[in-house]
Parts: sequence; C-alpha cells; structure tokens
Amino acid sequence: MKIKTLALILALALLLTGCGIDTTLRAPQAPTDPTPTPENIATPTPHPTVEIIAPSMTPTPVPTPTPEPVETYPLVYTEPSEKPKSPYILVRKEQRVLELYDGDAETGVLIGRFAISLGTSPIGPKEKKGDNKTPEGMYYVTSRNEKGTNGKTMLISYPSSHDADRGVASGLISESKAKEIKKDIEDGERPTSSTDLGGGVGIHAGGGIGTDWTAGNVAVENDVMDIIWKYCPKGTTVEIRP
Repeated sequence: MKIKTLALILALALLLTGCGIDTTLRAPQAPTDPTPTPENIATPTPHPTVEIIAPSMTPTPVPTPTPEPVETYPLVYTEPSEKPKSPYILVRKEQRVLELYDGDAETGVLIGRFAISLGTSPIGPKEKKGDNKTPEGMYYVTSRNEKGTNGKTMLISYPSSHDADRGVASGLISESKAKEIKKDIEDGERPTSSTDLGGGVGIHAGGGIGTDWTAGNVAVENDVMDIIWKYCPKGTTVEIRP
C-alpha cells in the first residue's frame, strides 16, 4: 500500500513539473513594506489659510472744534466836520485799540480807532500800587498836562468808587479813604492816589505800536495823542474794557 502511495506522489510531481509549476518547498517569508517613494507617500491636504487681523491701535481722530473767528478792529480815522459834542473814549485792552466816538460806543459815531500799548502786566484790572496793570471800568479825564514825562498826558479817575469798594474788601484801604475817593469822584475831581490802590493813571503820547511797556497807562503815538487832545477836554468819559 505504501509503495502505491509513494508512486502516486511521484507521478503527481512529474505531472506538475511538466506544467512549469515550481514545486520547491520554501520557508514562508514575512511580508515587507515597500520603500517609501514620492509616489506612494500620501500628501496631507493643506488647511485653508485664515488671516487674523489685529485691531488697529491708532485712535480714531476726534474733530477739533473750529475756533470762533476773532473780531478784528482795523485802524481808522475820519476827521469830523465839526468838533464832537459828546466825545467818548473806549479802550479795548485785548484788541490793543483805543476808539474815539462822538456819543457813546453803542450809538455814537466812530471818529477813529488807534493802536495802543498797555502796562507791562496787561491782563486783568489794576488792583494795587505798582502792579503795572491797566485799570478796567468807567472813568473820566481828570486833568490834562501838555508837558508830561511822555508828552501830552490825560489823567483819568482811577481809583473809581468801585475800585475803592474793592480796596476796602481786600483790606488795602480803610473806609475813611474809600469815602475820600468817592467824594472826589462825586465832585468830578482827581481821586487821591496816596493809597495802596495806586493812582496817576492816564492816556499819554510816546507809544502805541509794539510791546506793552507802561506802568499801567494807555500809550498812543504822538500824532494820535494830538487828535485825542484836540477833541477830548477834562470830563470826557473813558471806558476801559478787558
């Protein structure tokens, strides 16, 4: 029986060999991974690019309010056909001009507008002796001196009754001195200047254009002072605005 089986196996082997089939017995081999190549390496799908925009650090510009236009006061002079009946002087400190009217500054006729210089401390009203400030308020011409230190000079009624009250409130002068000042004002005279409020303030020649250089007076050019001198007698109202 064994002989028949062996013969059958050999016959089968010969048959397979004739058909070109390799009948060599080999040990099984482990499968190997193919060598990576550009063709068989999977390319990852790119993610879409997301652009991140940082918030701007530049502040939003704030509109700057347009400043109000500054009113201008051109210098003018028109010689009146006749002497003014009610001369009136208006000093505008901030604009550095003196205006001469026939009648008051609101309803009168403007004769001229002229450049001025003020005290070396031009801002604010005069408060005391030696502060080099030009007064502010309502005054009048108390005296005229054709040969003053700076030429023609008109003194004004500083300190006024209002200045006297302020001096009492601040402790610069006594009640009795205030009464003395007010009495001079009522009589239309020059108020006393022998107090800590100071005095001797006026309008004079010798200046007008350039820096503020006086001790508190209003200075105009010589030819302008000639005009003021011509039309403004003692008692002329002098209004001084900030």
